[in-house]
Amino acid sequence: AAADIDIDLLQGFFRFQLDFVHVLKAHPFKTNPAAGNPAEIHQDALRIAFQKANGNYVAAMLPLIPDNPIYHRLREGLVLYERLRDENTLDGLRLKSTLTPGQHGDKIRVLTQRLAAEGYLAPEQVGERYTKDVSRAVKWYQQTHQLDRDGKVGPITRRSLNVSPTRRARQIRLGLQRWRESEIHRDRPEFYIRVNIPQFEAEIWDRNELVKVHRIVVGKHNKETNVQRRQRGYFNHTSLLKSRLETIVLKPRWYPPPRLQEELLTDLEADPAYFEKNNYGFIQKDDGSEIVYQKSGPDNALGLVKLLFPNEYKIYMHDTPKKALFNRPVRSYSHGCMRTEHPLELAQYLLERFNGISKRDFDKFMEKDPEKETWLKLDTKVPLYIEYNSVSADADGKVHFYIDIYDYDEAYWENRLPVQLTEELSKSEVKRLSGGTSGLPEALLEGSGEEEDGVLPE
Repeated sequence: AAADIDIDLLQGFFRFQLDFVHVLKAHPFKTNPAAGNPAEIHQDALRIAFQKANGNYVAAMLPLIPDNPIYHRLREGLVLYERLRDENTLDGLRLKSTLTPGQHGDKIRVLTQRLAAEGYLAPEQVGERYTKDVSRAVKWYQQTHQLDRDGKVGPITRRSLNVSPTRRARQIRLGLQRWRESEIHRDRPEFYIRVNIPQFEAEIWDRNELVKVHRIVVGKHNKETNVQRRQRGYFNHTSLLKSRLETIVLKPRWYPPPRLQEELLTDLEADPAYFEKNNYGFIQKDDGSEIVYQKSGPDNALGLVKLLFPNEYKIYMHDTPKKALFNRPVRSYSHGCMRTEHPLELAQYLLERFNGISKRDFDKFMEKDPEKETWLKLDTKVPLYIEYNSVSADADGKVHFYIDIYDYDEAYWENRLPVQLTEELSKSEVKRLSGGTSGLPEALLEGSGEEEDGVLPE
């Protein structure tokens, strides 16, 4: 019996090592190959971990558990939704119509029972009247499920409320797995920026304390065709990556990529004053060609600041003159870069923390020569992580569920990992799409070439 227990403990230790350190199964693009036994593939690393543990397996395993408070709150949330699942608490409690404050009857009792089961109402508040307390509870629910906070149970809120505890528990389990695979968990930086794409927010963490949150707009989820590259796919997804924020550019110029320069030239042909109206200029290159750029200023497509970090995708964080999209719960409208709400506040915070630049000095930088770029290197490079996790949990322990904006969760459920974002066009498709359209910008061949909110894309 003692030998059996010893074997079980060792199996648990090795399983723990695999799950928390070596096996990647939820990342859309970095999943480990399915072929082969993971224990055999990683046997050398497992042997080293076993030797280092020196018999104290608990002490060896504890540091492998993510220490971010969100992870531990999600574990507590999982307990709730698995209990609701196992007790069949919500079975038969389905909402079937639109509900608004002031209504009463059995359908309101069903609503309040569901809200109470998930902790949005106290048990004694369950009843048949859609009171102000019920409306507040609905708004709270909407806030944690990325919905418009109107306090009414319309079709979208009703569909969300009817999601089963089984599915919610499955979402949380995937979220926990993504935290275990997170490079934040593996690197354990003291201070870092975390961008969570489905959350549409950038978080600033300092010693596991959330100190700042900025709303962002991420890349849109639309399928486009690029004839020149002979590809069709999701070219605008904001990329998942790890980097370090190094440079802050105040009053940046914007240099449209070649595809968009062609579109701008088309606009110029239609309106000779287009460039002057929109603050564009030209730079003459040595070979006689010209580069189009948009001058610095508040109406620049990048706004008044951009934050740069090295990456192969050429994306960055930046300001925008169009602020309206930040008020929407779902914000996926860019061509890959991350428009950031209150980015000057973020820039000033980082420059003061790492470069000792006061608010007063920062304002002087902004006021001096408004059409001249100012490049400021951070004295300390800030770790930056762009991740994808469709669940989170707030300081009250309430689980937040987000839209699976890029369908990476669905790819996981359907065993379609790693995700393929692009597909090659056949010769016949290229011929069909390019036939009779020579001279047109590639973005106009198929798919949209302009952002939905009218901001010139990155």
